[in-house]
Amino acid sequence: MPKVSKEYVAAKKKEIIDAAIRVCKSKPAYYVTIRDVIKECGISQGGMYHYFSSIDEIFAEILNHAYGEMNFASEAEKIFDSGRQPSDIIMDSLMLVGDMLDSLYDRFGKLIFELEVRYSEKSDGQKKMREMFAVNSDAQTIVFKVNSLIKAHIADGHFKCSLPSDYITFLPLALLEGAKRISLVSFSNPGALEKSGLLDKEHSTVRGMMKNSAEIIIKLLNT
Repeated sequence: MPKVSKEYVAAKKKEIIDAAIRVCKSKPAYYVTIRDVIKECGISQGGMYHYFSSIDEIFAEILNHAYGEMNFASEAEKIFDSGRQPSDIIMDSLMLVGDMLDSLYDRFGKLIFELEVRYSEKSDGQKKMREMFAVNSDAQTIVFKVNSLIKAHIADGHFKCSLPSDYITFLPLALLEGAKRISLVSFSNPGALEKSGLLDKEHSTVRGMMKNSAEIIIKLLNT
C-alpha cells in the first residue's frame, strides 16, 4: 500500500465506521460480520484489512471514539485530588462512573445491548469487552482507585469497619457489573423496570444505581 497521510487514514476509517453503524441499524449487531461492512462501504476485502482486522476492532473504534469525546478522565482526577472526605470521594467517583455509562448508553444503547449479547456467546466475551472498550477500562480504573482509598482509610482508622476489607472492596466492582446489566435490560424492554415497580426512573439509570451502591458501601464502612 503506498504511503498515505494521517488525514486520509482517518477519513477512510470514518467511512468504514459510518458504514458499520448503518449496517447495525438494519440488523442486530450480534449478527453483523466484517463482510457486511465491506459490502456496505464498497471497499475491497484487502482494503478493509489495512484499517481493521476484525469486526470487533470496528465496534471498539465506534464506542471508544464516542467515549473519547466525553473526557471523563480529568473529572475523575479532580475528584481524587480534591482533598475532600473519603466518603465524599467514594460517592462522587462512583456516581461519575454512572454518568460515564449513562452517557454512552444514551448515545449507543441498542448497539451496546446487542454487543453484550454478541460477546456473551463467547467464553472470553467479558474479557474481550474489558480489553477493547475504553469505557469499561476507565470505569474499572476508577473502581480500583476507590478500593485503594477504602483499604487505606480502613488501615488508618478513618473508617471504623467491623467487616474484612476484602469483603468491602469486592462490592464496588460487583455492584457496577450489576448496575450495567440492569440498565441494559431497559434497552431490550423500554419502561419494563419502571412498570415492574422495582425501580423508579431515577434509580434505573446507572448513575442512580451507583449512588445507591455508594450509600451502601459508606454505611458498611462505618459499622
